[in-house]
Amino acid sequence: MLGVVSKGYEVIQNSEMLEMADSLRQKHRLRFSYVGIIGNGERVFFQCAADSFSVGGGDEVVPYMMFANSHDGTMSCRMTPMTERIACSNQLANIARTNENWVSIRHSGDVSTKLEEVGRLGKYFLTASAENRQLMVRLRDRPVNTRKLTEFFRTLYSQHYGVFSANPRDESEDRARNRATKGFEAYKNRFDAEVSIAGASAWNMANAYTGWLQHDRGRGRNPARSAYRRLVSSLFGVLGHRSVEAFQLAQNF
Repeated sequence: MLGVVSKGYEVIQNSEMLEMADSLRQKHRLRFSYVGIIGNGERVFFQCAADSFSVGGGDEVVPYMMFANSHDGTMSCRMTPMTERIACSNQLANIARTNENWVSIRHSGDVSTKLEEVGRLGKYFLTASAENRQLMVRLRDRPVNTRKLTEFFRTLYSQHYGVFSANPRDESEDRARNRATKGFEAYKNRFDAEVSIAGASAWNMANAYTGWLQHDRGRGRNPARSAYRRLVSSLFGVLGHRSVEAFQLAQNF
């Protein structure tokens, strides 16, 4: 690949990113939870987890930071504060913020700059984790009814996959309605199954939608391959963005 960079630009190697992640892990008493390679090494990531916390009713969430880098020019080296909900393994980016959910790491060979980066990213991670926890608890305390559940799904589904008609006029509209109906059934089943731990709440509502996005929709003929694609998209792509949008909308329901 060809590109124009400054004289001080240096490629961030996997070993260097690991050293930064390990430095932050030690400083804030975190633990390595996952290390991953996407494709043939085009992207790599390290996840450092903090202690889990309960949103209520034994509903545990694990906050973690993800260091990720690409070697094919598709993504900058970055740190993303995230959470994973144990009950359903939903991967959630920084749901408390409407602006960018990650911080870029500068490509510089200056050691002092790297140390500054570690300190800056550590503060950002701690702040983001606290904000996410507060938002989750507020959503858990907000009850929802069947009407809101239906309206929430219809709003997001239309935004993400297109408006569908309750009274289809042709084959195409009929297929669109059937897809939406199946999606709603899976979403509602998730909500009902988790009422015992998450309550009939906005927190459960948002997780039911993101759970459908990340685990149910688009299974395809090869379940293992489909699950892999959904995981990658949840961490780096459109499913991650749509999951954040679901929690942003839930705050207003």
